Amino acid sequence: MLADEADPHAVTRVISDEFGAATERSVQLAVEALAQENRGAPPAPFAVLMLASAGRGESLLTAEHHALLVHEGAGESDADWFAAL
Repeated sequence: MLADEADPHAVTRVISDEFGAATERSVQLAVEALAQENRGAPPAPFAVLMLASAGRGESLLTAEHHALLVHEGAGESDADWFAAL
């Protein structure tokens, strides 16, 4: 990276953007899989928040990333669906 005079901030931004896109696609695939298992669509609005370095857009090629699932669901059936997600 140094030999190519690459901007470390730009490299980190690309990695973070790709990680965010992969996370979004993973959630989409999980929702689709639950629908195919006859569990239906999400029972309430939800969001997946990236925390720590990923949330700040500072991701590197490491295995540890943290996410938080937030939803407006209520009751055991909603909790079961989101736990399966």
